[in-house]
Amino acid sequence: MLEHEHSLRAELDPAWAVPSVELTQHAGRTVLVLEDPGGEPLDQMVGTPMEMGQFLRVAIGLSAAVRQLHGRGLIHKDLKPANVMIEPSTGQVWLMGFGIASRLPRERQSAEPPEYIAGTLAYMAPSKRKDESFDRFTQ
Repeated sequence: MLEHEHSLRAELDPAWAVPSVELTQHAGRTVLVLEDPGGEPLDQMVGTPMEMGQFLRVAIGLSAAVRQLHGRGLIHKDLKPANVMIEPSTGQVWLMGFGIASRLPRERQSAEPPEYIAGTLAYMAPSKRKDESFDRFTQ
């Protein structure tokens, strides 16, 4: 996953993503070194009341970052508060945690037990089921 994330660094703009700087070894383990955009992880702010203006700045910043990511033909596949850095005063948002990101423009994930699904189940969008009876009426 670290190697995959590092391979995406040229496609990630520091204006909306936290790209890797280096993939190296430290104490016998592979380590991914990331740029430091500043700000703080969103998961450290969850559960604390946020002023409405600040919330809207963060929501707009997050939407803009995801739009930029999708504009590059990338799908994050593990978007959650721990993978979002924010500068609370400005609403600037940076995405991180691209270890399972995909370059595919569209992907269908088949239903599998949770232990085989890539990503974090609690933050996944519900899957759309193809309704065959509906298809019969629309053809």
